[in-house]
Amino acid sequence: MKLIIINGTPASGKSTLAKRICEEVPLTLNVAVDNLRSSMSDWRVYKGESQTLAYNLALGVAETHLKSGNSVVVDKAIVGAEHRLDQLIALGNKYGAEIYEFILTADCDVIVQRATDRGFNPNGLLNPDRVVELWEQSQELIKKRDEAILVDTNGLDAEAVYLKVKNIIFK
Repeated sequence: MKLIIINGTPASGKSTLAKRICEEVPLTLNVAVDNLRSSMSDWRVYKGESQTLAYNLALGVAETHLKSGNSVVVDKAIVGAEHRLDQLIALGNKYGAEIYEFILTADCDVIVQRATDRGFNPNGLLNPDRVVELWEQSQELIKKRDEAILVDTNGLDAEAVYLKVKNIIFK
């Protein structure tokens, strides 16, 4: 049983990596925190509240799944709420999971270009300035999370990132 936390900026490859990891182990739950949040009505109006609720839901479903003896992958850009990472890790320890905390990173201009190539939803909260802001916050997070495994995705496609992480998780 594994608890795999994938953190990083938008367009760093978190969701793609989470999906690929889930394909490796049957009954692994992919907890996409942003999907939980966007499932709530008026989440854009209640930004702070919806984010807190989404984190709490993620903790709850992760605990339920770990308790059943199955692996969990958490996909989220958790910046400014590092205590949420500690709560997830405490859950993993509580249920005896192997814990892996990853932070995906790349140069700022690479992240902005990837996000631009992916396109910005006119109704979304993400724009180029916000991507830069989140990239800066992720650099601060890297300094704080000594146990996290930093994965530099500069010049790597999704398959290369996956293989790099797979070699760590499934050694």
